[in-house]
Amino acid sequence: SAMISGGQLSLNCIDLIQVPAVERNTVAVLPLGKKKQQKVAVGDDHGVLTMFFMKRGQAEVEWKTNALGKEITRVCLQNGKDKLFV
Repeated sequence: SAMISGGQLSLNCIDLIQVPAVERNTVAVLPLGKKKQQKVAVGDDHGVLTMFFMKRGQAEVEWKTNALGKEITRVCLQNGKDKLFV
């Protein structure tokens, strides 16, 4: 969030969810679902894909895969569908 007072800009950081280190192109934002919830998929360096959404201002993990044994280097969302490829 940002706040401007007296010509000064103050920025605050809010952690929504913590995951291990990630690479570029390993985050996918899914289209709005039936419940109007925005879901986000994150692939990490441990090979875990995590799907989360926001509920009442809190990040809720919908599901998480077991470690794939190697780091996830890319997460792709099929155009117009809720299908993810890692």
